[in-house]
Amino acid sequence: MNSFQLASGISFCNFEIKRNSPLHVGATLGVNLLNIPITFKVHTSPKSRILTTLTGELHLNSQFITELSVSNWGSNIQSSDKNSLEFQINFNSIFTKLNIDAIEKIRNNQDFQFQIKLFGDIFELSSDGKLESNIIHVNGELNHKVLQSEWIDILDKWKYAPAMSFDFVLKFENPSFVKAAEFIYQAQNFYMNGHWPQAVSECRKAIDAITDIVNPKKSTLKSFVDNKHDNNMQERLALSVLAIKQVCDVAGHGDSNATQIKWTQDDALYAIRMTASILMRSSKESM
Repeated sequence: MNSFQLASGISFCNFEIKRNSPLHVGATLGVNLLNIPITFKVHTSPKSRILTTLTGELHLNSQFITELSVSNWGSNIQSSDKNSLEFQINFNSIFTKLNIDAIEKIRNNQDFQFQIKLFGDIFELSSDGKLESNIIHVNGELNHKVLQSEWIDILDKWKYAPAMSFDFVLKFENPSFVKAAEFIYQAQNFYMNGHWPQAVSECRKAIDAITDIVNPKKSTLKSFVDNKHDNNMQERLALSVLAIKQVCDVAGHGDSNATQIKWTQDDALYAIRMTASILMRSSKESM
């Protein structure tokens, strides 16, 4: 019910998100903010009342997502005995990566609908404008549809990187492969935060950690290609190691060639998946 009801069943106000009042985004100190402007239409009442201590919660498919707090509440929401009044209150909500991941899983690349639960306290005012002692605790709910295009725009402004689905289990006994796996996990962290070049650079470090084990003869990429018909499995794996190293190499350099490459999310995801799969397969040959 998108209204606050008094104990008598009388509606104190209705609330809505107007079409011309879009959601706004922001970010501060690594935190993603969503500003939700809600308009309160307070009904005419012979008895003066005032709404205070507004709080809220954001839900999706009955799952709690995050809290809402009032931002810059400049005036009280008060009823009048002459006219109905409108007040726009901006609510801020904080989104962590876990919040966003949960939404992405639920919405499944579709439009979705937030359930906004609001809570407040209503006081009656005496004839001299003072708060009377009785408090009316009220709550209400507002549904708001978010189009996929609108949500994608919000994610872009937050620079959100979608979660990666890994089927790789990077557990090794060889210390060099253990170190390489640490670089892969660091690459994944960079990926999650949208730092594509750094993610690729970590993959290069992972490859460096195992190169001497996978390619003990220090054969060159050219020699492997020239003898491609005679290479055994160990040598073919060494070839793949050198090949992915070529892909990742420039991400760790600051020369003119490296700065011309604009690393993308797809590049980072490719590098991580290829490097992780090479680690898993190569570790079996090194046992």
